[in-house]
Amino acid sequence: MQETLDPNYGQKEIQELKKEIHRMELRLDDIRKKQENVILEMERAVFKRETIQLKYMDKDKESKKETPSQVKGQIQSLRKTLETTTKNIKIIEQGLNQKIQELDQLNQ
Repeated sequence: MQETLDPNYGQKEIQELKKEIHRMELRLDDIRKKQENVILEMERAVFKRETIQLKYMDKDKESKKETPSQVKGQIQSLRKTLETTTKNIKIIEQGLNQKIQELDQLNQ
């Protein structure tokens, strides 16, 4: 009976859960920052690749013409790159969604 009336009863567990929620929020922020960094790095890499490609495009056209088989190979490699990038993004999003769900469950 005294335990039910005591306002301090269970406070330790509540404080521990609040600390855990705070730690999870910090981890979620870190994950979001890492995701932003990955996205920025991908954008930089694509921009750099396009810049290099445009820089040497005229020189390549003057020296040789691309054959259809080379174009097909380039298309296939670009598709593979797109698929792997898409898979990586899905994996990151799934992890982020799991962390968000865990955080929501702890908040409830």
